[in-house]
Amino acid sequence: MKPEFYHASESFKRLNPHLFAPHSVAPNAEQKPNPGNEPLATATRAGVDTTKRRVCITSFRLRMLDTRNLWDHFFTDALVIGGILFDDSPKYAEIEVSQIIVKDKAEVRTEIEVNALMSAKDQNV
Repeated sequence: MKPEFYHASESFKRLNPHLFAPHSVAPNAEQKPNPGNEPLATATRAGVDTTKRRVCITSFRLRMLDTRNLWDHFFTDALVIGGILFDDSPKYAEIEVSQIIVKDKAEVRTEIEVNALMSAKDQNV
């Protein structure tokens, strides 16, 4: 039993059996490394485009959000995985996030614009 459910009622346990099932690994299970923990890219790969890019993420919303609640991290990670950005560090990307108020729910969207600035070898970073 998980410690956070130590005082759970019997009815809660019946309704949520997956929370109380014993967690075990089959004896013949093969352990494989998680590819999500591997680095996405290295600068030493041949033919890698390390051009610095400006990424403008514009959120069209019905109401303004607190700036900290506009999570650009998911979008920049997707651009790195997709090969559009080499890396989302300041050396390779300038990230700008903005909001625009719209009046209708049909207009709610997020636009991402990516423009090349200069290659990493031309930078003095």
